[in-house]
Amino acid sequence: MGDVTNWVVEDISSSVVQSIHQDSADEAENDAAHEYAKGRAAVGQAAEEAVRNAVINSDLHPDTIEDLERAARTGAEIAHGDGAKWESAGDAS
Repeated sequence: MGDVTNWVVEDISSSVVQSIHQDSADEAENDAAHEYAKGRAAVGQAAEEAVRNAVINSDLHPDTIEDLERAARTGAEIAHGDGAKWESAGDAS
C-alpha cells in the first residue's frame, strides 16, 4: 500500500508542478504581449509627435500633415514589429 500511495503522491506533485509551470509560462507570455503592445504604441506615438513638431510652423496643408503623421506612426510600428521578430529569432538560436 505504501508504494501505491507514493506513486499517487508523486503523480499529484508532478501534476501540480506542471500546472504551475504552465500557468507561469502563460502569464509570462501574456505579460510579454502586453509590454510589446505598449512599446509598439509608444514608438508610433513618438514618431507621430516628431513629425508634428517638425512641421509646427510649416505652410503644409493639414491633410498633408495628417498623412505624414500617419505614415510615420505606421512605419515606426511596423519597424518595431520587425525588430521584435528579429530579436526573437536571435533568442531562438
